Amino acid sequence: MAGTNKYQSWIGPGLYGGLQKLSIPLFGVISTMLLAHKGLTKPQMGVWSLFLVITGFIEIMRESSVKTSLIKYLNSSAPENQVHVVSAALFLNILITALLFLALLFFGRYFATLLLAPELGSMLYIFLAGLILLIPFSHFTWILYAKIQFRGIFWIFVFRQGTTLL
Repeated sequence: MAGTNKYQSWIGPGLYGGLQKLSIPLFGVISTMLLAHKGLTKPQMGVWSLFLVITGFIEIMRESSVKTSLIKYLNSSAPENQVHVVSAALFLNILITALLFLALLFFGRYFATLLLAPELGSMLYIFLAGLILLIPFSHFTWILYAKIQFRGIFWIFVFRQGTTLL
């Protein structure tokens, strides 16, 4: 009896974690299919692909520098020190995002020229607003990861990706 409760405690979070990981490429494929079908030309799809690669690298840099450390130290610190861990993670998140923001602000047009995609510069400048909005989103998502709240993470990502399809 105790064994079944042990397994039930991780089956639900595991299911939601898997669904969340599945939802990201699923929504990505659907949005790309809609863009391709609704009239983007091949060069425009190429610019869109470059944009996705650049923003993907930015997200990897943000996550790899803060998320793993937050999860590790939040779970291994004493309860009275957890507020300091969360505050430090938020500070790092803001700092790294600000540095990436400045890099895109100053070098966005250069990347567009270098990659022979003039439209990419405007897209990167529009992304700057989204980059600022990603600070609280990613911070709270990373806290949910640390607290093993995969159900909440799943619904947050479905909402985030579902609204972009609208």
